[in-house]
Amino acid sequence: MTQIGQGSGGFEVAFPSVNKTVSLAWAALTDTGHRREVNEDSLISVPPIFAVADGMGGHSAGDVASAAVVNRLAELAGRDSPQNAAINTALGLAVTDMASGVGVTDLGTGTTVTGALLAIVSGAPHWVVFNIGDSRVYLLTSGVLEQITVDHSVVQEARGRRPDHPRRSGCPPARQYHHPRRRVPRGSGPRLPRPAREPGNASPDLL
Repeated sequence: MTQIGQGSGGFEVAFPSVNKTVSLAWAALTDTGHRREVNEDSLISVPPIFAVADGMGGHSAGDVASAAVVNRLAELAGRDSPQNAAINTALGLAVTDMASGVGVTDLGTGTTVTGALLAIVSGAPHWVVFNIGDSRVYLLTSGVLEQITVDHSVVQEARGRRPDHPRRSGCPPARQYHHPRRRVPRGSGPRLPRPAREPGNASPDLL
């Protein structure tokens, strides 16, 4: 497990290019869970980038894959005017980093990733939310959690391309996360999982 950054009770992010300041507070935590002995997650929480990657492939392989992602995303930390394209570039480089781990990141290795980047959009700070795989971002408003990312999984593809899409697969959202086909079947080589129609693509959904 790789963690870059800690929680903060109060932090101001300045954007000199547009003369704006955003006040933030956050916490950063990941847990091994009940199914595995090793935590294959990695996370980064350094403004303006916040993300978590859930490694797959077992023990050191999953950890290497998730660490590759957050280490590349960490290169966005401290930038005052990051662009959406920087996320695509970082994730593409992470795939290359995973491929270089011969003997560790072999067949079956991969990682999901989801997070948010505080970026300048149309002259003002906005949150750019991104995801690859079935890790999720939620919006908490007045005590209500709303899923705003769309899973990249076989069961979600059957439901539709929105998290609130009418039930087409017969699998309600509450059961979807535990469905045996909740993830896309794995291909060969180190990768970031994508929908079945886009194998090998490391570009995330951007919201």
